[in-house]
Amino acid sequence: MLKHLWQRWRGGDTGPSSETESEAALPPLSDADHELLFDQVTEGVLQGWNQPRVQKFFAQMGDRGNTERWVAWLQRYGDRVLASSPDYNLAARLLKYAEADPSALGDAAKVLGQRILAQQQTPLAESVPMTDAIEALFTAGNELYQQGSVVKAIEAWDEAIALKPDFYQAWANRGVALASSGRYTEALASYDQALAIAPDAHDTWSNRGIALRNLDRNEDALASYDQALALKPDYLEAQINRCVVLVALKRLQEALQGYTQVVSLAPQRYEVWLGYGNVMHQLQDLEEAVAAWDRALNLQPNAVLIWEQRGQALLKLKRYEESLASFDQVLAVQPFRNDLVAIKDFLLEEIEGRASRQAYAEAQAEAESAANLPQDAPDTPAE
Repeated sequence: MLKHLWQRWRGGDTGPSSETESEAALPPLSDADHELLFDQVTEGVLQGWNQPRVQKFFAQMGDRGNTERWVAWLQRYGDRVLASSPDYNLAARLLKYAEADPSALGDAAKVLGQRILAQQQTPLAESVPMTDAIEALFTAGNELYQQGSVVKAIEAWDEAIALKPDFYQAWANRGVALASSGRYTEALASYDQALAIAPDAHDTWSNRGIALRNLDRNEDALASYDQALALKPDYLEAQINRCVVLVALKRLQEALQGYTQVVSLAPQRYEVWLGYGNVMHQLQDLEEAVAAWDRALNLQPNAVLIWEQRGQALLKLKRYEESLASFDQVLAVQPFRNDLVAIKDFLLEEIEGRASRQAYAEAQAEAESAANLPQDAPDTPAE
């Protein structure tokens, strides 16, 4: 269907012989056409399109790619979007698109994205002043959560919210507590309430992404992380979590770019090296994967999963002694792993066989060397 629409917008496979005549015969794009094409180009940007690729997209439309007309359409579209409930995923797409298009259309997309974020999701009652009682409930919730009393903490925050519905921090903390209990759908609702009050809260956008990731809504999670980074580009937690989601989406080159940046910013974080190694492993660069996991293990020596992954990679690289040492680390903690015991037996046989072959080769070389030594001349008998 999209192919046919594209042919219709481009004039089909047949038509006037002149390109000018072909363009003149094409009707203007409708608002629906604009919206469908804009969805396509913003999706392309999310998939990694750069500025030249975006420019090519519009250039292929000829006169229909005119920037002024597209800006006029986006303004009409924006009026309609702003009249409805905020679509934060759309806002994130618009802001991401603006990064790839420095034209007037990109500027208009950025403005619209920011205006969406400035909206409130639901009309809030007039702000209730903070009181000592409300503050005490909030503080009690924080203390209860730190003590591990998650349910009671949520109850305290609920009481605070009942007295002050626009209490952003209480909504945000409530979401964190719900997420820590695995109640991700409820956590998401709390984060959305918090963002309706404070749409520029980068940390809540990032936490929202974590909840969405745990709900297997990876595209939506990515949009939340993008929004967090649009608000605070150097926010490390969102950068790391964004890389995790890109791996889950099999967008490995983008994940690699992200991890390459993150390891330079936070070389002390073992999970960053773990993620970088995992991406390199999936890209079949086993040497680089092992090097990254070694960095992770220097920071977290007891990470059994990394030792196992390292052992498997070294096995594929036929670095048997190092592989054996890795699996020994795992078996020291998990001695019941019969699968690894079998691998260890195989490695021992290979190492022993390799040593035997090496010893034989050395003996052969020594024998050949001795055979090639010059022989002493026979003794001359005395006359």
